Amino acid sequence: MPETPISRIDDQAALIAQLQGEANALREELDETNQGVLALYAELDTQAEQLRQASDLKSRFLSYMSHEFRTPLGSILSIASLLTDELDGPLSPEQHKQVAFVSTSARELTDMVDDLLDLAKIEAGRIIIFPAWFDMFDLFAALRGMFRPIVDATAVDLIFEEPVGLPRLYSDDKKLAQILRNFISNSLKFTTRGKSGCRHRWKTAPTCASPSATPE
Repeated sequence: MPETPISRIDDQAALIAQLQGEANALREELDETNQGVLALYAELDTQAEQLRQASDLKSRFLSYMSHEFRTPLGSILSIASLLTDELDGPLSPEQHKQVAFVSTSARELTDMVDDLLDLAKIEAGRIIIFPAWFDMFDLFAALRGMFRPIVDATAVDLIFEEPVGLPRLYSDDKKLAQILRNFISNSLKFTTRGKSGCRHRWKTAPTCASPSATPE
């Protein structure tokens, strides 16, 4: 039977209706997808805000706790200084030794408190570097004395490789000591027996020295 103009119009109308239905279904699917994306963005914004608040609270806690520790530590150092000056009477050699140990321990704890303050400053983007020339030998000697009481109470030997032939470094020695203290503390923490070492390595670049602390 030959196709009439009316039948062609009906076929076209049916095709148009089918295309409109598919377009409407696709539009609804896109709307649902957009709503899902908007909900995901809202959830991400909420989580980002929660993380920001948690970071702020942590920084405030670190700053508050560090300042609270400073007061008693300052008192301990002041009393130790008075005892060392023998203002209340002479001390025996053993008493001088014990007072020096108390003073050294208080200063080490003060350094740890400073580390907490630095952590809060780093997270807030307010850390300041003060570079100066220093000898690695002096830094190793200070670290060796700092960790001696801890090492004496463990079955681990802490070995510092003498920085022979290493030129003076230009950096922030306090920040470098802080980094090395963290490395050495972790090394001693996870080494139950044997030895842990701190060594230096001089690379080809004239301004690049790479001290490291690794459990052995």
